[in-house]
Amino acid sequence: MNRIEDFREIKRLQVDIQEKIVLAMRRKVNWFKDFVNAEDGEYDYYPKYSTIVSIEGERTRQTNYGCEKEKYYYCFLEGFVEFIYQNSYWKSNLIFYNDKIKCWFVYDKDKKERVTFEALDTDAQIAFLKKLSNLYNEYPYRFKI
Repeated sequence: MNRIEDFREIKRLQVDIQEKIVLAMRRKVNWFKDFVNAEDGEYDYYPKYSTIVSIEGERTRQTNYGCEKEKYYYCFLEGFVEFIYQNSYWKSNLIFYNDKIKCWFVYDKDKKERVTFEALDTDAQIAFLKKLSNLYNEYPYRFKI
């Protein structure tokens, strides 16, 4: 193979892996919606809320996962994924699914911006898929769909 053929093969493999990642994410949509719509205590060991104590000693309650108006299904994942998007450093542990437009997003709270999952580089996509898959393996469906 010459260099041009090598490059074409690598690009083809990259497109193939990105398609497989996107399909894997689509397969998790129904489970994800089930998970984030769960009542308190339905998923033991993954509390819907966390109590956070500030430096001043005030207690606040942070939502770990849920749904807003049956449109946005969101979940804070364990640990952050760091990535570069449009020449800018991003860090996110929040993934959400917009049911109206059928699209996954990740959110960077420092930037107060979101980006579609499909726009991420392959390494970031794999990292988010791995975190979501770990959650999926730990908390399978409550009922058969």
